[in-house]
Amino acid sequence: MLEDSSTLTLPEELVELWLGTGGKQGVGQAALKLCVRLDLRHGTLQGPELTDGRHSDKRSPLALEEVPVGGLSITDLGFADGARFRQLHGRSASQRRYFLTRWPPRLIVQTRSHHRLDLRALAPRQVGEHLEMGVILPTAGNVPVRLLMERVPAEEASQRRERLRREAHEKGREVSEESLFWCEWTIVLTNVPRRLLTSEQVLVLLAARWQIERLFCQWKEDGQLDRWRSFDPWRILCEVYAKLCAMVIQQWLIQLGYWHDPMHSVVKAAQVCRREAGRIMVGLREGRLETVLTSVLACMQSGCRLNSRHRQPNTAQMLAGVPRPSQPRTPPKQRPRRSKDRRRTWPAGRGWARRGGRDYPAGPSPQGST
Repeated sequence: MLEDSSTLTLPEELVELWLGTGGKQGVGQAALKLCVRLDLRHGTLQGPELTDGRHSDKRSPLALEEVPVGGLSITDLGFADGARFRQLHGRSASQRRYFLTRWPPRLIVQTRSHHRLDLRALAPRQVGEHLEMGVILPTAGNVPVRLLMERVPAEEASQRRERLRREAHEKGREVSEESLFWCEWTIVLTNVPRRLLTSEQVLVLLAARWQIERLFCQWKEDGQLDRWRSFDPWRILCEVYAKLCAMVIQQWLIQLGYWHDPMHSVVKAAQVCRREAGRIMVGLREGRLETVLTSVLACMQSGCRLNSRHRQPNTAQMLAGVPRPSQPRTPPKQRPRRSKDRRRTWPAGRGWARRGGRDYPAGPSPQGST
């Protein structure tokens, strides 16, 4: 279970409805936070639950009881909290839920004999070197966990520092020196026993957490959740709600049609959903929605697959057992915003005409498609 949140900055006139954080130069006085939990195995989506932009991730509105017993909750630093760890761990093995998260620098860890550990003295010095040890978390009621450390290449550490500075600048804050220092290591906490997950598998699952980051990125970039053309704040809010509904329906279609394939491409499947949104609306109006949805799902199943990579394996390949790459992945270039007059092409959904889903030959979508 992947859990994360994302914030949308709204016009200041909506501050009484959705209170923001009040970032740099007053930006962010009104903001909306989306809290989402994604089942990586089945594609089911919990949320998005809507809260104020200043709502802490540690007080997530998504109930921990909804994580199945024996399930694994994978979160980022914002959710790292002793009370959360204690509740997930449970009082007995029959109530146990597992968690996996990065270590927040301010969280105290101790040995089993209750001596505080100085992780700076224990941190690996060579790139790729691993360290694993059993520790307890005093703020979580002495919950026993595994602590894993890995030294990352200098290029990856630089990318992490750049990302931290960029995020802090957007929020009008400063990055602490301690946070910048720990960018050179990947440090993970988990209560999953070694007999269930090896250290390498733990790091692969941590990398899989980026799937929910990509979900938010897809909603904002392709769904244009944070873009609007109106100046009326209430019309903007209605547009945000409508786009959220569309993104939830899109995720439902992807889960229904293609999530069972471990090599499914969410990006390509989402392209099919956007391309055929008009046909779905017409089918709903004319009473043949089931027929249209069947053809859309057939399109997804015919060509929306990931491309296998050798030098930089994708997440699906690593989950299937392909070793992690030794070098960091080059960050993608910023994509230019799509022009209105630019003709869109749709690389996804091969075999659409062959499966009988269209009345015209397969190829780029007509100029009026959405």
